[in-house]
Amino acid sequence: MGKSSSKLSADKLHVYTQETGFSDDEIKMWFKFFKNDFPEGKISNDDFAKLYRVFHPDGKPGQFAAHVFRVLDQKNKGWIDFDDFLRAHAITARGTKPFVTIPSKNY
Repeated sequence: MGKSSSKLSADKLHVYTQETGFSDDEIKMWFKFFKNDFPEGKISNDDFAKLYRVFHPDGKPGQFAAHVFRVLDQKNKGWIDFDDFLRAHAITARGTKPFVTIPSKNY
């Protein structure tokens, strides 16, 4: 993995804090976790299922984890990077969906 993706730039940190609501320290902590566990900068579908089991030990990750992975991998890359990971964590931790505008319908 190249040098540019092995460090969290100040600009990227600012964008993440604005878009996720996490503090600088929270983002740095998650980045460190991500880079320690996934030094290549990617999470495969299989690795995601294993990670899901850690956070949800009573759950059954099989099909659900595969579905969540497909949702997070919006560009169909076959892997999740830190951007995808942090966005997913922000959605589950904060209850909002950053980066995506959902069109409203008048009913």
